[in-house]
Amino acid sequence: MIRAAYRGLLWLHPAEFEERFAEEMLWIFDLKRPRELGAALLLDCFVSLFRQWIAYPPVRIFAIGLLVNYALALCSAVYVWMYSPKP
Repeated sequence: MIRAAYRGLLWLHPAEFEERFAEEMLWIFDLKRPRELGAALLLDCFVSLFRQWIAYPPVRIFAIGLLVNYALALCSAVYVWMYSPKP
């Protein structure tokens, strides 16, 4: 079951990364001792997934735009809160 979760995380990586590294990463996962849970490898795969999608240019542009929009919304909310007319 943990191997299936690991494979699922590998599948979520960008296609270029998956084609190049997925087979080797699964091989490393299969080399772990049977009594180990593989939690460290699952965490590593999750961190890798986050890094790969942030490094992927279209996603990076979207993420930067999203952060800018949130920052502007926060600034607007603070401005309205600070400078709204008091009754």
